[in-house]
Amino acid sequence: MTYSGDTSLPQSFPAAKVFPGAGNAVLSENTILNKAVDALRERLPMGWTAELAESELREPNGNLDGVVRVTAPDGRAGALIAEVKQRLDPRRALDLAAQVKLLANGRPTLAVAPWMSRSTREVLGGEGINLVDLTGSVRLVLSEPGLFIETIGADRDPWPEASRVTLRGSKAARVVRALCAGRPPLGVREIAAEACTTPGYVSKLLGVLNEQAAVRRTETGQVGGVDLRRLLERWADDAPLDARAATSTWIAPRGLTALQEKLRKTEARYAVTGSLAASRRAPVAAPRIVSIYVDDPETFAQDIDLRPADAGANVLLLVPDDEDPFDDPWVDQGVRFAALPQVVADLLSGPGRGPAEAEALLTWMSENAEVWRG
Repeated sequence: MTYSGDTSLPQSFPAAKVFPGAGNAVLSENTILNKAVDALRERLPMGWTAELAESELREPNGNLDGVVRVTAPDGRAGALIAEVKQRLDPRRALDLAAQVKLLANGRPTLAVAPWMSRSTREVLGGEGINLVDLTGSVRLVLSEPGLFIETIGADRDPWPEASRVTLRGSKAARVVRALCAGRPPLGVREIAAEACTTPGYVSKLLGVLNEQAAVRRTETGQVGGVDLRRLLERWADDAPLDARAATSTWIAPRGLTALQEKLRKTEARYAVTGSLAASRRAPVAAPRIVSIYVDDPETFAQDIDLRPADAGANVLLLVPDDEDPFDDPWVDQGVRFAALPQVVADLLSGPGRGPAEAEALLTWMSENAEVWRG
């Protein structure tokens, strides 16, 4: 039996009832587990059931948080060892996977938490661990009885910690790019100098990124490694393109080839991002829309012969909130492009095939690090 799909926050678990005060209250692990089982029941096919197998909790199984029994309509059942966490980020997910290997003895495991990010779900899935959160994210794979369910809940944490450090803003963007371009090991002061910010800010940000398994810190506090994919995914999640730039739509009446010729000749400041930039390194399909960071859309449009368009646009002009997207451009065939980490983040938070283009570009960057880092 297979089911997959997207799901919104379950009607039975509105935010005000799950976490009163939006993150200021903490549910007990028992409460989280019970609500997670309810969420799992809502997503099981007709005739299937899920329940806490309390009789098995009294067995000498070490530090079990719970056992969830899933039963098929014909009576066949499978038991999953539940591991409940108040918060579960990618770093804690990796630790959980190591713990499971020691304690579960090959038995199916179910990770349970109020909310799990995309990166956390990917870590768990890669380790073969089932999952459920209170926003509707479920991944359940059972061989006996045969069952596969995968649904996606909230993209963002409905109950963020009040003191949570994010990757929004110019300072964070500069730190991200410094991490992308640097060659570990990297010291906090070294990163701060490159990003033109303070060591204290960098240290706080690295603490968050270490929890997300986007960076790996050494015993001395240096950055010993950077997971480019997780770092840029976190950046795109915290600071999506539509929150970083004002967008206007235009038409290049003579097509995108003629547009690129205009870009080669203009003296205006600009930086191309999105599909056209990605296609120069890892083409997926011919670009249909060109996205360009500019200072003034109207002046730039007049300079390269663009016309305003409410429909059928093939050019997006982006006015960023800060100067960062213009930093460290690269030139190909006379056209200036935004730095590749910026391009990936823009594609990840963009519509359509943007995420697929970002994935292809990330693969190219991983295989050609010396080329793009210079």
